[in-house]
Amino acid sequence: MSISHDHSVSSILLITLSCIGDVVLTTPVMRALKETYPAAKLTVVAGPTASPILGRHEWVDRLVIFDNKGKQKGAKGAAALALSLRAHKYDIVVDLRNSMIPYFVRARRRITSHKAHLANQNNLSRHAIDRHLDVLESAGMIVTGRDMKITIPDDVDAKVAAFMRERNLSGPGLVAVSPGAGSSYKLYPMEKYAAVLESLCKAGDFKFVAVGSNVDFKVCEYLAESIGPRVANVAGQLDILELAALLRRCDALIANDSGPMHIGAAVGVPTVGVFGPTNAERYGPRGSLHRIVWHREKCNPCKAPECGRASCVGDIPPETIADAAKDVLNLKNV
Repeated sequence: MSISHDHSVSSILLITLSCIGDVVLTTPVMRALKETYPAAKLTVVAGPTASPILGRHEWVDRLVIFDNKGKQKGAKGAAALALSLRAHKYDIVVDLRNSMIPYFVRARRRITSHKAHLANQNNLSRHAIDRHLDVLESAGMIVTGRDMKITIPDDVDAKVAAFMRERNLSGPGLVAVSPGAGSSYKLYPMEKYAAVLESLCKAGDFKFVAVGSNVDFKVCEYLAESIGPRVANVAGQLDILELAALLRRCDALIANDSGPMHIGAAVGVPTVGVFGPTNAERYGPRGSLHRIVWHREKCNPCKAPECGRASCVGDIPPETIADAAKDVLNLKNV
């Protein structure tokens, strides 16, 4: 049964994911819903870390925070969420979490991810964006675009522009580096990151801005101390939307598999994604602007390394990453 272009749809509930990168990868679903039902108000359920992105997103009319690792943890928390959502009646509820929540929500139509997940369970190479959109297409919806989107409000952009001027980060030749990640096994060794930047310093008059959260301050400071004044450490100084605004003004981004990598790809900065144990075919940045550098072991993908190694991503030679960065910076012959 096709549900596309149903003009009676005025209210949609989308139950999405929690982590920043995962939520950015679901923005094409929001685009498809808003394009198919332009008159509908879109309510999105997401984890608290994603609230900075969705709270001011142009496609999100209402944001509901689901803290399933905190105060709403477990079945009791999910039940409380479902009860609060029952205060509204939705024409359509779309669930990307493969949860039971849609069955407790008042809705005229429920679109769950069960069918799409079953179809993709043995397809490790299918990209996460396509997997999310498969949920809509399995319900008969026509998807016309697959690009991610982050809305950067004018006030945020102006604030970041001033921030960059104050730190002499404006002008050509600015490369962002995001050496952190949500999991330790995704981390490229910081001394090898320094070697990547040293190679780029020899290739041109580049400046670097090391970005991340407070947790990443130490590794960003290591890069600043290793390379010198060409590197500015701004870890912990920007929120998520401000980071997006800064990345949009850079010439390139080098990042581990992480939220900042997905943010960079979403705002259109040429991005080099550095991968090891995780599946770059599924989560890597897509498109001709971007490059993936991936050391792939036979045991990939791996989310709980037990081989005793710190991280197989560390087997990537720094020059390989530097060459990918030169490629996106159009320095192929340097």
